[in-house]
Amino acid sequence: TTVTPIDTPITPGDTTAVVSPEVMRRYVAVQPNPAHERMSVTSSFGLTAIEAYDSRGRQLFNAPASGFKVTLDISSWPRGTYLLRILTPLGPTTRKVIVQ
Repeated sequence: TTVTPIDTPITPGDTTAVVSPEVMRRYVAVQPNPAHERMSVTSSFGLTAIEAYDSRGRQLFNAPASGFKVTLDISSWPRGTYLLRILTPLGPTTRKVIVQ
């Protein structure tokens, strides 16, 4: 297994690299945050799935994803704080998001 330093470019589709949490924070984004109706998830590594959990840890959303950007319709989600688990070909990362 190869560890990829922060400053090393990562090629989309490269499944041999082990990516540190710092790199994942840098190359995976959720915008806007806080959000009202829609939220975009982008990843320089590509996306394979997105999961959402409420503050009690209950999963309320789970969907496969592909490409480098996914727009989520969050208009039916109650106001509150959620955790998005974003799965990429190089590993998962989690983001705290707020729905207003």
